[in-house]
Amino acid sequence: MVFDPVPNLTALSYRRAPLVSSTLDPKTVPSGFPMAIWSNQWARYRRYWDWFTGDVLDEMVPSGVNGKKSIHKYPLRINPIFNFAWKHAAILLGEEVTDTPYAFAKMNCTPKTPLDDKDAFEESDKKLARVCRNVVNEVWAHSHGRSIQMENAVLQQFLGGCVFQVKYHGPRSKKRKQLRIPVSVKNVLPDFFVPIWNGEDFWDLTEAYVVYRIPRHVALTEYPYHYKVSVNDDPLAGQGINTNTTSASDWVVYCEHWQRDEYSIYLDGRPLKEVYSEPGFKPVEVVYDHLNNPFGFVPFVYIPHIRSGDFHGFSMVDDLAGQIIELNARMTDVGDNMRDTVKRRRYATDLSRNSKQIQLDDGTWATDLGPTNITTKATPRVSTEDPAVMSDALANYPQMLWDQLLRDGNLSNISFGEDDVSQRSAIALAMRMFPTTAHSRAERTFWTEGLILIAHMILRICVIKKDEIGDFKLDIPEDFERLILLAVDWLPQIPRDREQQVNEMILRKAQGLVSLETALKTLGDSDYISEEVERIRRDLMFQAQLSSMGATPGKNAPSKITSPEATDGMDD
Repeated sequence: MVFDPVPNLTALSYRRAPLVSSTLDPKTVPSGFPMAIWSNQWARYRRYWDWFTGDVLDEMVPSGVNGKKSIHKYPLRINPIFNFAWKHAAILLGEEVTDTPYAFAKMNCTPKTPLDDKDAFEESDKKLARVCRNVVNEVWAHSHGRSIQMENAVLQQFLGGCVFQVKYHGPRSKKRKQLRIPVSVKNVLPDFFVPIWNGEDFWDLTEAYVVYRIPRHVALTEYPYHYKVSVNDDPLAGQGINTNTTSASDWVVYCEHWQRDEYSIYLDGRPLKEVYSEPGFKPVEVVYDHLNNPFGFVPFVYIPHIRSGDFHGFSMVDDLAGQIIELNARMTDVGDNMRDTVKRRRYATDLSRNSKQIQLDDGTWATDLGPTNITTKATPRVSTEDPAVMSDALANYPQMLWDQLLRDGNLSNISFGEDDVSQRSAIALAMRMFPTTAHSRAERTFWTEGLILIAHMILRICVIKKDEIGDFKLDIPEDFERLILLAVDWLPQIPRDREQQVNEMILRKAQGLVSLETALKTLGDSDYISEEVERIRRDLMFQAQLSSMGATPGKNAPSKITSPEATDGMDD
């Protein structure tokens, strides 16, 4: 299988806006492309992005004389969607004590419990479990697992889900030389992903499309052979491209179409053509049109935010949009009321008969209402307009809206580092975070299923391509799925008290309820547990020797040491 033609993609906004409109040109995608599904999801995702970026709150309304001036309808543009998404993502992935090169959600692997109820596992089964765990975690590590998991954790909050793709790097891939295991995981924006799933199992994809646009000058650089051999079919190929405009001719629609038994790649509706050459071999042309998919599965996993009866997950935008609009409107009203209170309009009488607007000595302006009685000369008088009076219920209404936003957003004030001044225990604060942790546990349910499915794909590729993987042999049998059980090693959702954790390990070690290796792994102080255990044993032996000499380490150590003995050399 030859597959690794993914280009150096430009920035997200450069690819997404505007993504060639809600209806693609049929000439730029293969026949059979589900245009109706694409158009429907394009409108939905466009709305979600507008909320995440806050563009939906940039609405302008006419103001001033004859409405010739425009002002922001929501000048504060309070947009909790962005903030809420990042907080939920952080709690979903958990709190890490120390930074490591591995992904936040690491895989764990154990042998399956024997059906004959044996207590002990075979040593070969435990070795297989360790190999599978190490392979999956290494693939995530060299795939920038930490960053792509964090990005997808944020995306799924407001887009309703996120997408991972498992990629195999063939022998001709440039990236293959950098990897011990030529498999990687990448994230795909849900905007670009069109899934076709098994009606009885949402986790079983039967078909999938990945569609996005790239600048034509980038396509010309990345795929020179394709445009060289297609010059007769594409009059724009090889010509100078104006990169300062955004007309249709300046963009190329890139499309991948995956099925269980085959896959294709298209540029503007035509199969991609590449040529591969190796020293001593004749160059080989590969046309990515209905090529064989040797793995037998569609290498994408869609992880929903919260799924309930539909393939796509729910977006927090649908729950919070109305309240955010209302909060912005009412906060604007409060601000207008404060402005009218501080800058109250002034009215004057008996000051002038000519001007309607006069400037007072303090620099403020007043509206001259004219004389109160034209037959007599009354004393000049300036008065101010009484401000609008807001009841406590009206003044507290924005706070009530914010509290409701927190409830529907599954957050509490603790999530923002805010609480009353009274001292509370860690368990009390953890319980006040229950709305968030309960919601993230539901999210972890779907993430666990998705990550396990990704791990199975990685291992299945390693089995099928075992003869092409490096100089070492991965001893993974074809029936590994019957022998091992994969799980996700999740981090704590909220910070744990470090002192409490240390005390727990000390007590359990003293009572013989945990091994030294497990205790060190739990504390996370060392990356090399076996070496740390050996150092601890040497230190214990040294202390035992001191004790046998009648000394307490650090206090009354023996003053006479036979060998070695250091001197300053002055006596010689």
